[in-house]
Amino acid sequence: MDFTSQYCPQRKHLEEWSWNLVSRLAVLTERLMKLVGKNHREFIAAKDECAGVRLEILESYHQILAHRSAHGC
Repeated sequence: MDFTSQYCPQRKHLEEWSWNLVSRLAVLTERLMKLVGKNHREFIAAKDECAGVRLEILESYHQILAHRSAHGC
């Protein structure tokens, strides 16, 4: 990888967005596990939030792939 693509600001932004989403999912998963058997309503809400973040992660993955294809970085 050349110097230009190594420091691509758009790619960096997309990768940081993905990292933040994965970190958020980890926190949500921990919360979800603590809710098992305690509060069904909060558990369902947390489960739905996890599903939403997983969809965002998938979207970020597709955007990174599209960026790499378009810019070679």
